[in-house]
Amino acid sequence: MAVPDAGPWPIPLRRSVPRLAAIVGLRAVIGLAAVFTALTAFGVVAAVLYLAGGVVLAYALGLGAYLFTLRLEAIPGHLRLRSLFGSRTYRLRKGEVRRLWVRFSRRPLEARVAGLGVRFGEGQLGGEMLVDVISLDESTTLLIIPVDGGRLAIAPASEATLMDALKLAAV
Repeated sequence: MAVPDAGPWPIPLRRSVPRLAAIVGLRAVIGLAAVFTALTAFGVVAAVLYLAGGVVLAYALGLGAYLFTLRLEAIPGHLRLRSLFGSRTYRLRKGEVRRLWVRFSRRPLEARVAGLGVRFGEGQLGGEMLVDVISLDESTTLLIIPVDGGRLAIAPASEATLMDALKLAAV
């Protein structure tokens, strides 16, 4: 009898590279605009513009590195979200994985960072339930997974792969 692999089991996330690049690029352009404006200014104004532009550029680079290296994997009893900057582990709870249809005209799901159809970070579902959201494209369907401390709302590249990984990770 074959022993199942002990994990981790990768869960590819659905992501829209053009949208992610636009989110990062817009912030980088704002930072560059401040730096180039500083070239024509003098004194304290120039220093403030250089500083502000540098901070915005650093934020844009960090955000891009985070968004493009974000990975989700299942390990026994947990889901782990990994990126270039570290990882966060969610302990799985017993419960039903639900499907949520999100429309852009009405927003049942609010997230800390949202724009161009991308949502991620802490959020609220229906104004009451706390969720962590990972939707890196314009997905209209998110899967809500029960975890300790709330729920995780994600847009996987394949629902079947996610469900298989959750079955393997269940303890």
